[in-house]
Order: sequence, then C-alpha cells, then structure tokens
Amino acid sequence: MAETVRIDRSWVSRFERGKAEGISVDTVARILAVVGFDLSLRAYPSDPEVRDGAQVALVEAFGALLPGVIQRGLEVPFPSLGDRRAWDMRLRLGDEAWGVEAETHIHDIQATLRKLKLKARDGDVDGVILLVRDGRHHRSLLRRHASLVRIEFPVESRVALECLAAGRFPAGNAIVSLHPQAAVDP
Repeated sequence: MAETVRIDRSWVSRFERGKAEGISVDTVARILAVVGFDLSLRAYPSDPEVRDGAQVALVEAFGALLPGVIQRGLEVPFPSLGDRRAWDMRLRLGDEAWGVEAETHIHDIQATLRKLKLKARDGDVDGVILLVRDGRHHRSLLRRHASLVRIEFPVESRVALECLAAGRFPAGNAIVSLHPQAAVDP
C-alpha cells in the first residue's frame, strides 16, 4: 500500500496505529482508495446559530398539526454521552416515544434511510417519522424508490397524519410529506 500511495512504510505503520500526525485529507483519501474505500467527511456547525430556516419552518408546521395530548420536544439529543446527534423533534404519548427527522431536500435516499436506521437504533425511540418538505422533487424521489422506502417506512403520509390527529401513533414508521404553510390556514 505504501508503494502504491508513494508514502513511507513507517509512516503507514504509524497511521494504522493512529499515531500519525500532520496527515492531509488527500493522503487519507488515497490510502483508503487503495484498500477499497471512499472517504466521506461531514461537518457540524460549532456555534448555536440556526442555519436551516426551511427545516425549522417544516418542523413548526408539523408540530402545529399535532394535538395537545402528544408531547413534543425539539432538538432532543441522543441519550449516549458524546453522541452529537439529535432528533429534530421527539414525540411522546404515554410510555411511547417517536423520533422525527425533518428533511427539506433529500439528495441520496439510501444514505437518508441508512442514517435513520442508525438513529432509530441509537435514539431511544419506538418509531420514526421521516418528515419531508412536499414538492415535486420529493414526490418524484419517493415514487421512483417506493419499494425501497416502504420497507423501512410502510405508513403513508395521509394515514400517519390521520393517526396523529386522532392522538395516536401510526402502526409503523412513517413518511409525512408536508408543506410548511400547511398549518398556517386550516
């Protein structure tokens, strides 16, 4: 591997043990490519300023549709110390808790589903609602990948909203498609 990437073998040994310092992203990407991996990075904002007003509007519109019997919390952190993930909204009804993940523009449906499976596993919830901004892009995306999406989210938007309006959770994970202005004028 060191020869292929054209770096010193002793440095590779230090890298494998987590002892290498001063490594560039380019070098890490080349090393990973040699062993069959792609490098993926994700940045998280370090300040408390809200950066996605569209997502906030979507979550607020959804919350306005819920009856008072369903308790809600916003940006609810995961229970594990050091885990920086949070539910955009967490719903509670009796002993049952559901996580709500709001997406204003899904680029990669497989990555989104994978992320939600991990959040469901680690997020101390009984079910998940994927809240998407209604629009041509999401309708087309969900239609094209319906068989894949329905495996993890079998409950349709209309059914989920009817259940929630009646003060109960749906019978399974659900996708709710909503336009943020839906809750403004009943």
